[in-house]
Amino acid sequence: MMLTLLFPGQGSQYPGMHQKWLEYKSFSSTLEEASDHLKLNLSSLLEEGSSEQLQQTSLTQPLILTVSYGILRVLKAEGVKEGAVLGHSLGSYTAMVASGAISFKDGLSITRKRGEMVEELLGRDFEGGLVAVMGLEEVSVREILNSHPLLDITNVNAQDQVVVGGKEEDITCLMVELKEKRIRAVKLPVSHPFHTRYLKKMVPLFAEFLTGFSFHTPAVYYISPSLAQVLTEGETIKKVLTQELTTPVRFTDSLRKVRELGANCFLEVGPRDVLSRLTKRVLPEVRAFSIDVEGLEVLGRLGHVS
Repeated sequence: MMLTLLFPGQGSQYPGMHQKWLEYKSFSSTLEEASDHLKLNLSSLLEEGSSEQLQQTSLTQPLILTVSYGILRVLKAEGVKEGAVLGHSLGSYTAMVASGAISFKDGLSITRKRGEMVEELLGRDFEGGLVAVMGLEEVSVREILNSHPLLDITNVNAQDQVVVGGKEEDITCLMVELKEKRIRAVKLPVSHPFHTRYLKKMVPLFAEFLTGFSFHTPAVYYISPSLAQVLTEGETIKKVLTQELTTPVRFTDSLRKVRELGANCFLEVGPRDVLSRLTKRVLPEVRAFSIDVEGLEVLGRLGHVS
């Protein structure tokens, strides 16, 4: 019997995603701490920021980390005890903070710099992104990509949901073909093609940047979303973070891995309910909830609260 906390990545953000949590001191203090550390007015961005600003990678990444971790602090005050953590893409940084592998301030610094590096490498005007292909398994998507060699698989979210990334012109060509074949495809609200070849030049730069930070042994099971494995050494986690820039998120395999460890209940901590819904599809026998959608009332149904 084990609770796993799920942390969402970029694309889950929405205006006002912090509102319902402001009444909790542990959340508002987290927001203040992050604003002071980053020298950014995160409250103003969350209150007044446009949808375009909330898609700006260098802002969105620390914002999602802050909101998710602030909610986690509220849950901790309520006595929630997890046995494992799993983040989706950017969410892996929140998972690292939650597990004690890195500090909250270091997580903020790393995600801010990670976003800036992506923007500097590709340019803020880079036209590209991600598209989710629905109803096909990974092998079928790979067959289609044989005629779209400049696109990469970036996420395997469920048995029948595979995300592809690349330049806008190539994504457009793919979506035309998918439409002709009556295959559903959804463009995702992200600004850059994460987990693709287009970030290859960033790998050594990001690796060098990470040398300035200390990573520790996680206090609970930390699942690498790209390897679908439990990582127990801080230095291994640090090394894998650079590899994840150009390799796909294997969320389906990661869920199955944590299930093998004994997880029977999942709680998504952060904006929206994307991961909890995916979890129900991949592991229909488990319970999965979203704190953003269901609120603190769901804690009484978890059975993992002291």
